[in-house]
Amino acid sequence: MCYTITDKFKRSLNTKRIDYDLFKKIIDEIGSKVSAIRLSLRGEATLHTKFIECVRYAKNNEIREVSTLTHGDKLTLDYLEKIADAGIDWITISIDGINDTYESVRESLKFDDIYNQIKEIKQYEIKQHKDKYGLR
Repeated sequence: MCYTITDKFKRSLNTKRIDYDLFKKIIDEIGSKVSAIRLSLRGEATLHTKFIECVRYAKNNEIREVSTLTHGDKLTLDYLEKIADAGIDWITISIDGINDTYESVRESLKFDDIYNQIKEIKQYEIKQHKDKYGLR
């Protein structure tokens, strides 16, 4: 769980996102040497305006596994399809409790919204892998 919820910590935190050109430079340097990266650190990686491009760039440059950790708010089916097409290998969604507990930790997010998005993602996954589920 991100520990960025206290006001004191928020005041001392650098909330800038990595520059996309710097990201590409790093991937260019490590691409054939590192097999996996996780796109997250003290914040919501999917808020980066070039998150999808980062996933795609890493996958196109010999990073075999690209993953992320998210609170899930942006994981609409449309966005999920875009990051899936970019090549993301796995996504961890942080759920810190249910209902009021979740909403007290995640403040502006609503548990039912995230829960419904996860159900949509599961249906998408089932449709994409019908053979795995014995469906036609």
